[in-house]
Amino acid sequence: MDPQVARSLAQLVLTYRAQERLYHVEALPLQRGELTEFHQWADARPCEGAFLVRAPNEATLWIVIVDWKRTANFYLVLFPESRTGPLAELHECEVEPPRDLRRLQLLREWSHEQIYEVFP
Repeated sequence: MDPQVARSLAQLVLTYRAQERLYHVEALPLQRGELTEFHQWADARPCEGAFLVRAPNEATLWIVIVDWKRTANFYLVLFPESRTGPLAELHECEVEPPRDLRRLQLLREWSHEQIYEVFP
C-alpha cells in the first residue's frame, strides 16, 4: 500500500489506542522508523507501526505495517503474539469513492412491465 495510506492506518490504530475501548493496544517503539528484534523478516525495514492487540477471550495479535521489500509498498501483517511468523498480510489497497447509500426505489409501476398471473 502507498506510504501515505500506511501512515494514516498507523495513525488510526494510535487514535483507537488512546480511546481504550474493547481492545487493548500497545505500540512497539521504532528505531529510526524501523523495527528491531521483532522478527527476521520485519527487522531493519521501513515500518509505520507495530501494535500488540489484546481482546478479552481472544487470541492476541501483532499488527505490523511494514515495507517488506523496501519498495515503498507497505504491507499490513498479522503476527501471533509469539512473533513466530506472519499469519496474514494485506499489501494492496484500493481507495474507492464514497458509495451512494440511497435506498433503491421500488420499480413497480415505473416501467411498462407486463404482469401475468401464474397461479390463479
